Amino acid sequence: MAGYARLNLLLGRDFDKALFKALRKEVQPKLTLAAANISKRLQDRFKQLIWDHNTVRALISGSSQGGVNLRGELGVNTPTARLRTIIETLAQQLVLTNKPLKVQANGLRGGFRLQMIEADWRKVTNLNEAWIKERTKVDFPWLDWLLTQGSKVVVREYDVHIQVGTGRTGKAHMRKNYNRKMWNVPPEFSGTTKDNFVTDILDILEIELKQIMPQELKKIT
Repeated sequence: MAGYARLNLLLGRDFDKALFKALRKEVQPKLTLAAANISKRLQDRFKQLIWDHNTVRALISGSSQGGVNLRGELGVNTPTARLRTIIETLAQQLVLTNKPLKVQANGLRGGFRLQMIEADWRKVTNLNEAWIKERTKVDFPWLDWLLTQGSKVVVREYDVHIQVGTGRTGKAHMRKNYNRKMWNVPPEFSGTTKDNFVTDILDILEIELKQIMPQELKKIT
C-alpha cells in the first residue's frame, strides 16, 4: 500500500512537470509579444510627451519664456532636426523584456525587466547632434549642459548677449567680458543627471506603465 502511494506521488510530480513545461511552451511566446507591445507603447508615449515638454518647445520656438530665450542662450541651430535624432535615441532605450519562464514544483516562475535610459546620458550626449561644432572655435556640448550641469558655470569670461539677428540662431551671441563674465544654463531649464526634462517624462511613464502592462497582458489571456 505504501509503495502504491509513493508511485502515485511520483506520477503526480512527473505529470505536473510535464504540464508546466507544456504551459511554458504556450505562454512564453505570448509574454514575449506582450513585452514588445508594451515597449512600443512606452516609446511612442515617451516621444509624444517629450515633444510637448516646455524645454523642448523652448528650444524649437526660440521664443522668450519668462525673459529667457533658451535657443539663443544655448546657440542651438537646426533644433528640430537635432532633437529628432536625440529623442529617437532616448526612446529606443526604453525596452521591456520578459525573463524566460522556469518550471518549478508549484508552477511557472518568470517576470519582466524594464531597461531605462542609461544614467550617465552618454548615449545621447555623445551624439553629433548634441554638440555645436565650430571650425575655428571650441565645440559646445549643449545637451550635456542642459541635462547634467545644473547651475554650474560652464563658460567663463563670456556671457550671452540677447540680440536679434546675431549668432547661429539669429537670437543671441556670446560676448567676451560682457555682463557677468560667465555663463550657465538658465535655472528655468537647467537639469542634473537625476532631475532634468527627460526624467520628467520618465516619472510620468512610470505611473502610466501600471496601466499599460495589465492592458497588454489581458490581450494574451
